[in-house]
Amino acid sequence: MDGVHEFPAAIGSRFTPGTPQVAYTVRCSFEGDATPEETESARKEWVAWLTDEGHMFEVLKGGAVSASLLRIDTGDAGPATYDVSYVFPSRAAFQRYEAEVAPTLKAEGIAKFAGKPLKYSRSTGDIVHRSHPVPLV
Repeated sequence: MDGVHEFPAAIGSRFTPGTPQVAYTVRCSFEGDATPEETESARKEWVAWLTDEGHMFEVLKGGAVSASLLRIDTGDAGPATYDVSYVFPSRAAFQRYEAEVAPTLKAEGIAKFAGKPLKYSRSTGDIVHRSHPVPLV
């Protein structure tokens, strides 16, 4: 079917009641010894790599069930900063991703952005609660 994507790893790891989903967030700040033009060029290239070139899609194929890209409001107070957030259906699914998929994706990113003004940090945690709007009838 055109426009429909299959995610084998995510499909194979269904949600299990009582098993917390895992949130995995990568924060990227654009800072360093670069000119403003070099920094902006690196930022645009990085966003395109995530979205247009498919890095986020590869994480979804690797087991995540959702992905989002958020530009953090920093105003003029700091460097451009983004959070890339993924949700995995379980700790086991995240651990499979870390062992089987992440090393290749991380190596690609390191090679592509070597020498660019990027600074990364990563965090993980169990999702303890989610709220969704009640549909109107």
